[in-house]
Amino acid sequence: MLFQTIDYVFGTDLQNHHMLHTIQNINSLVVSTCASLGSIYYFTTSSHLFIPYTLKMIMAHCTIDLLMTNKMDLVIHHMITICLGSFFFYKQLPVEDVHFETIILSLTEVSSIFLVGRDWIQKNSPLYELNNYMFISTFFYIRLYLCPKYLLLDTNSNNYFMTTTLTFTDKAWYYGSQYAFMAINVYWGSILIKIICKKLRKCYPSIFSYETSEFCLQFTYYFSLILALYVYSPNINYQWLDISGILLLTYNSGQ
Repeated sequence: MLFQTIDYVFGTDLQNHHMLHTIQNINSLVVSTCASLGSIYYFTTSSHLFIPYTLKMIMAHCTIDLLMTNKMDLVIHHMITICLGSFFFYKQLPVEDVHFETIILSLTEVSSIFLVGRDWIQKNSPLYELNNYMFISTFFYIRLYLCPKYLLLDTNSNNYFMTTTLTFTDKAWYYGSQYAFMAINVYWGSILIKIICKKLRKCYPSIFSYETSEFCLQFTYYFSLILALYVYSPNINYQWLDISGILLLTYNSGQ
């Protein structure tokens, strides 16, 4: 956003200069590669040695990119990531207790390697398609599966943050950042799904038509109701509001 401000004040066009985009890609590639190597080292040796450094590199990357990007979704993502990463350093939580949470957060940078590859690999090359598949796979698996599973839904992680000596403000800081981080990833994931569906609709127009999608969609609400009853079964008395909403959607979907 710094260069966007400079362009606005002085009437220049630095924001659209190809060199700036190249610097952003190099910054992202270096940090995501280091984060990936640090994660591999962690999973192969069970050592926490590089975790603080990779987390600091990610925060530095987001800070630098904030000065360059003019995309609002990236600005929001970087601010959330800085807020979430700074929590671990400000509270000085023992690495022995939060190493797995921080390594999952570091793993989210893996997909950035393939995102940069989209700009540097020739589009008519077979590697370009492979790179796209790797980007989509790592994005959905890490950001939309591992993150909610281990950062939001894991019992041990939640028990630690809820029982440790954290104030209400600290917990709001941590969980607020986590849910905001999850929200921006869901937003990006929805865009990817839309792109994928458009391509599938072009290849298989009769199967992936809007009519077929609407027909299938109405039955997903029935599965949602069953899943909600299963998930909420230990504390069913406290979740009737959500279940009632799903039940209403299920009823209306069959009309």
